[in-house]
Amino acid sequence: AQHEVDEPDGGMYSHLVWRRCRWADVPPLVRTCVWCDPAVTNTDDSDCHGIQADGIAADGTIYRLFSWEQRTSPQDVLRRAILKAIELGAHVVGVETDQGGDTWQSVYYEAWRKLQDEPGVLPADAQLPAFRSAKAGAGHGSKIERGSKMLAAYERGGIVHVEGTHIVLERALRRFPKAKPYDLHDAAFW
Repeated sequence: AQHEVDEPDGGMYSHLVWRRCRWADVPPLVRTCVWCDPAVTNTDDSDCHGIQADGIAADGTIYRLFSWEQRTSPQDVLRRAILKAIELGAHVVGVETDQGGDTWQSVYYEAWRKLQDEPGVLPADAQLPAFRSAKAGAGHGSKIERGSKMLAAYERGGIVHVEGTHIVLERALRRFPKAKPYDLHDAAFW
């Protein structure tokens, strides 16, 4: 992270003071899900992939459980999402399908098949979380509009970052929309 010396000024979330908690302070969650904003290639010029795992408590508060953003292969990002979903007890792995469309479902099932072939990686009772897909703006507006909705939830105190990978998410949010990558920000839209 030596190259991450400056946050761009004027990002949408740069004025926020994040609500945080420790894992021990996370209340029982009503629902947990993992969402991915994947890239379709794995080259030096590719976009990053973003994975965000969130849970929602009975009072409607969203707990940000896990955040990840890097370059990797399309199959590896789904592998990581499936493993995180199983670890957290999420019943759904969602994929933003603007690029790649219907292809993502077959990549998802292939990632699961390969995980099953890896000895000792999956718990014996592991079940494949349900696959969901969505177009990024379908019914929710542009990146900026979605960001504004998420910002309002933060400002109301409706989102809590669970300590662990929270710094990855906070960096992604602080730089939005001033500097790429936007992938984790997009995956984080609840």
